[in-house]
Amino acid sequence: MAPTEVDAPRRPRTRRVLVWALGTVVVAVVVGVVVGAVVALVMTALVSDDATDGWAGLAAVVVGVVAAVLAAVLTWVIGLVVGARRYFPRGSRAVAVLLTLGTAALGSAALIVLLDATGVGGGAVTGSENKLLVIIAMVALSAAVFPWWERRLSRRR
Repeated sequence: MAPTEVDAPRRPRTRRVLVWALGTVVVAVVVGVVVGAVVALVMTALVSDDATDGWAGLAAVVVGVVAAVLAAVLTWVIGLVVGARRYFPRGSRAVAVLLTLGTAALGSAALIVLLDATGVGGGAVTGSENKLLVIIAMVALSAAVFPWWERRLSRRR
């Protein structure tokens, strides 16, 4: 069998695995934004500024951001687990998900520390925009773990 015949079935699957992992990031961001906006709007409608001396708007934003982050992380993890169940055999699924989560967490932490050490960690509005972009970028880059793991498993077979 020629080498191209052996490699041909692997390439499309690797591409599908990468698209799945990146797709979970995109879906998680969209779900997080939608959930955060809905929660903030509901909080704003339920609590009046008169009763809270003007703090209702801030409370709505804070609760909306917390809800957005929780929804996005949960959606991302669920998407990774579903993808691992779909593309990897038993016994190697948890490793792929944990490696992806670990890569995103450790990479984000390292880059945020580096940004703070160089003095570039702030942002124009809240001071956290650069850190948020670093986290989203590292989560997207950690999607490369899935195709790497798929190739590693296909070489062992």
